[in-house]
Amino acid sequence: MSDQGHFHAGAHIISEEELRDAGVPIDPNVNLPTQNDVTLDDDDAQVCRWATKDEIRQLYVDNAVTASPIQPDVWTLEIDNESLTLGYANGASWTTTLGAIDWNSGPAATRYKKTGGIVFPADDGGNVIINATTAPRLAHLRIWAHDQIRQRAGERLQMAELVNAFATIIGQYSGAL
Repeated sequence: MSDQGHFHAGAHIISEEELRDAGVPIDPNVNLPTQNDVTLDDDDAQVCRWATKDEIRQLYVDNAVTASPIQPDVWTLEIDNESLTLGYANGASWTTTLGAIDWNSGPAATRYKKTGGIVFPADDGGNVIINATTAPRLAHLRIWAHDQIRQRAGERLQMAELVNAFATIIGQYSGAL
């Protein structure tokens, strides 16, 4: 079998030293990315630029410092359609529904998008992707909330069984008088 027409390339950020070694002229006015840099589509500043992970860490959607309480539907205990407002260290806030957070693993971010003072993980098309890979704390929050709801549903079932048993006993003795 021939390998003709097939090749494999490993993508990585080329260092300034590698460019110099290859004889590529480097414009001193161009900021080259480093291994720690990510692509940031900064909608707030209307620019696309390189940013360090340290720069975006406090603004990252998964690093909220406050979260609003979630009130389940009183009858169904449904919580995925409930609004969740997250607050960040810079004073920004983001409101979403709990169900918009994908608790499954998904694709990793290939770029980041800053809007409203918050940095979101995004794919190559600029679409925000919130999943267990890109926002593990938020995915864990959704899982925890659902665990709490399952616990409350179990408590409701125990109460219903107790009320039913009590009603059965009362029904048996009400005719005895």
